[in-house]
Amino acid sequence: MGTITDVAWCDRFGRIVAFSQTANIGSARQGGIGLNATLRPLDFKNIRFYANLFDDYYRVQYRPEMWQESEMLCYSLRLNFWTKLWENTTCKWFDGLQFFANAVYRSRTQTPLAEVDPYFNFDCGLSTDLFERNLSLFLNINDLFGTACTGGESINPYNPTSTENTLTSQYVSLGLTWRIGRTEMESDLTHGKKPSRKNAKK
Repeated sequence: MGTITDVAWCDRFGRIVAFSQTANIGSARQGGIGLNATLRPLDFKNIRFYANLFDDYYRVQYRPEMWQESEMLCYSLRLNFWTKLWENTTCKWFDGLQFFANAVYRSRTQTPLAEVDPYFNFDCGLSTDLFERNLSLFLNINDLFGTACTGGESINPYNPTSTENTLTSQYVSLGLTWRIGRTEMESDLTHGKKPSRKNAKK
């Protein structure tokens, strides 16, 4: 089952109107492969890469004896990066400064009788741990380049339309986290470090 958009004459309004309805897709398939890789060249640097490649096909009847068939090769990419810009080993109350960045890209995709435009988003931030990681501060920037937007085209022969919406998703956030209890092993694993023997015995 799927949702399609069509047009028809409406006696109530005296004009052609657009509407969406549930339709029984005659046949559809989607299959592909995914890749997930993590690189840790140093204890204070993590790089994670996700990739998906898939083929999308459908054949739908949108009017009596009228069928629409479409096949599209789509992909999505995501990259996560984390590193310590500055590591402080001489002071117990200040652990250093960390930086992270996330990038997401999705190619053009499709739905019954419509295509969705590509999407890209990038966010980054800084954080630091204080007092043996019992207190953390962070600064995050979402959609740094202002590229997040949605849009697409209708490929219905009776209703060819194009839409584009810009999202106001750019913002800066500040935060503070106070941890109660021992969090050494959890913090080491989060930052890609190997737990020390001292921590492993706890």
